[in-house]
Amino acid sequence: MSQIRTSGDEAWKYYIGFEGELPSEEDLKTLKLIILSGSGQSAYDTSVPFVAPLKELIRNVYANYPQVKFVGGCFGEQIIAETLGGKVEKMPFDPVREKCLGREWVKPTEEFFEQDFVKKYMAEHNLAKDTLPRIILQESHGDHVVRLPEGATLLAFSDSCNVEVYSIKNRVLCFQSHPDYNCGLQ
Repeated sequence: MSQIRTSGDEAWKYYIGFEGELPSEEDLKTLKLIILSGSGQSAYDTSVPFVAPLKELIRNVYANYPQVKFVGGCFGEQIIAETLGGKVEKMPFDPVREKCLGREWVKPTEEFFEQDFVKKYMAEHNLAKDTLPRIILQESHGDHVVRLPEGATLLAFSDSCNVEVYSIKNRVLCFQSHPDYNCGLQ
């Protein structure tokens, strides 16, 4: 079950990008948000048929539809970074764990605490930097962002990834984790 919280007032439309199904230009005029989730593919793999059209969609939306925001998780984080000028690579081989799978403790940067949504959450829960609980996210990946796109702000990192969470202005929020995984993943 998804961990994405909704109010019930949203109108959701789903596209299966890996099958070539993407929003039309007419759809893009009415969208407010595009969520790009995980995939077993690599954002830099040009032999994967759906990667190039998805990158073109991201470029088009970012350049021509300023009302549309992006949220990216895992592959979504990676393909947004790769498309907007960042760099994604395979993670270095670790004989103990071939890829990151399970829970990852992420460490916020100072810029994390400057985000409006973080300030609001911390105020509502009477938290300070030193009283914020550890942030632990569910992950499963073999690739990672090694260079952020120009203008991106690093919000969190971990022992396994230098880029766990990043944002671009008030338009893009990406994280290496999977919000689509529930707490059952060990």
